Amino acid sequence: MPDATSASSSAATARVGLLYGLVAYGWWAFLFPLHVRALGLVAPADVTAAPVAWSLEILAHRIVWSLLFCLALCRWRGSFGQLFAAIRDRRTLLRLTTCALLVTVNWVVFILAMARGELYRAGIGYFVTPVVQILLGTLLLGERLRPGQWYAVGFAIAGMIALLAIAVVVGGEVPWIEAGLALSFGFYGLVRRGVKVGPVVGLAVETGLLTPFALTWLVLASTVYSLPLAFPAGGAAVSWLLVLTGISTAAPMLCFAAAAIRLPLSTIGFLQFLAPTGQVLLGLVAYGERPADPRLWWGYALIWAGVLILLTDGVRRQLRRQR
Repeated sequence: MPDATSASSSAATARVGLLYGLVAYGWWAFLFPLHVRALGLVAPADVTAAPVAWSLEILAHRIVWSLLFCLALCRWRGSFGQLFAAIRDRRTLLRLTTCALLVTVNWVVFILAMARGELYRAGIGYFVTPVVQILLGTLLLGERLRPGQWYAVGFAIAGMIALLAIAVVVGGEVPWIEAGLALSFGFYGLVRRGVKVGPVVGLAVETGLLTPFALTWLVLASTVYSLPLAFPAGGAAVSWLLVLTGISTAAPMLCFAAAAIRLPLSTIGFLQFLAPTGQVLLGLVAYGERPADPRLWWGYALIWAGVLILLTDGVRRQLRRQR
């Protein structure tokens, strides 16, 4: 009976963890892109006419409101002691500062991709991210790859080279969205894994380090540069959507953390492909986005081949473990 009870409890824990994981990756796949899309639809036309300035405004609000939301969560959970300990530890603070810079790059590239109507390219970038993390683990941490992982890395690199070559030939732009997201989040994962603080405390420190720069930019943009800003002049709808970027940032991270402590790492590895799949489908099917040149599909096909090999290799390894 104790064994049956234990098995039942483990199964219930796994089901709860899977639910948290589906919420987290579903949020990143659909809810946050829809959130940013809604911001673009309700914001004044003179604001969205400048994609870079508009993206920076969204980024600044995402930083500020995420910090306030995380501080509220730290207060509710009694985590201020951990927060102050992380700030006082020089090594931890240095790593989180690096994380803050990397996540800034990741956020601004993603928001720019949305502002430019190229969400599917962001999804491609997140497809490449696990391959980048595997490659970084090999080059920097001395981890050994299985043959399937080597094939996956090879196909993904070939795909990125193909995208670069085709973009140069047709006179377009380099695949900076795909590369920027994959590299920034890949290195973010590498640095963040060495920081022994929880996701809420870590995000609070990261956004706390960035908030002075975000507020400074908002002040300069409205006073010195006289840029049109959506908050608060754009109306209640856009203002509230900007405020809610804090919840849209922190909530899926909390769900992910809850899933990570309840699910095997292999299951988390498979779930991480849900977000880019949803983003690519949302961009291509719902928004009608298309590559600037049809030949770019060859590069994307090589990347997807690498991802498929990586997934197949993971499934085989999991089946061997079960046997």
